[in-house]
Amino acid sequence: MLCSIFTLLLIATFLSDKRPLQFERLFNEYPIPMWIYEKATMRFLSVNNAAAQKYGYSRKEFLQLTLKDIRNEEDIPLFIENAAERCSGDEYRGIWKHRTKDGTNFFVEIYSLPAMYYGKDARFIMAKDVDAQMKAVKEARELGMRYELQAQLTHDRLVKQATQLEEQNRTLKEIAWINSHEIRRPVASILSIAGLFDKSNQDLHLNSQLMEWLHESTLQLDEIIHKIEHKVKALQ
Repeated sequence: MLCSIFTLLLIATFLSDKRPLQFERLFNEYPIPMWIYEKATMRFLSVNNAAAQKYGYSRKEFLQLTLKDIRNEEDIPLFIENAAERCSGDEYRGIWKHRTKDGTNFFVEIYSLPAMYYGKDARFIMAKDVDAQMKAVKEARELGMRYELQAQLTHDRLVKQATQLEEQNRTLKEIAWINSHEIRRPVASILSIAGLFDKSNQDLHLNSQLMEWLHESTLQLDEIIHKIEHKVKALQ
């Protein structure tokens, strides 16, 4: 990167009406796309071989274009605003999306400096292809977002499972308490009542009363059993 900036500064220093031949050759043969454009019209004034190869336009075609022609239409308003605000001073550096002749889009890192070109107020541009790096950054960002989402889903799932286990443990404790306390009362009553029956059946009044008590205790036991069944279903 430092080499590119140094080369850019070196070339820009000699962008005058009397340019040494060696710098003209360096500009044309440099492997990174470069061009000079007129600030007032944004029209290309000169492009190097790398720019012609990268963007798919011949040098002659380039000279019929403006900077707008290598951008998507929806990006032009922001580009014009940026050019007015940031490209009127000295150095400028930024990442932009460019478009080739066949419509292929790719990201470039722009290095820009002011220049005079045959008496015209111009700017010198070096456009380094950073499309692979930008895609890698985008993929890393998306991967990070997917990871965060997965982590959040996993956390939510664990919280839900923990809540369910806590609820199940609470229900099991309730069932255990019912078995050890509530269910024992009607069972003990039934056993006691059964022992009081007059097996000779001589005391009909007593046996009738015991049958009523037995029925009530049986209903209580049935209600408790249904209560346990309901809680067991809640666990499933």
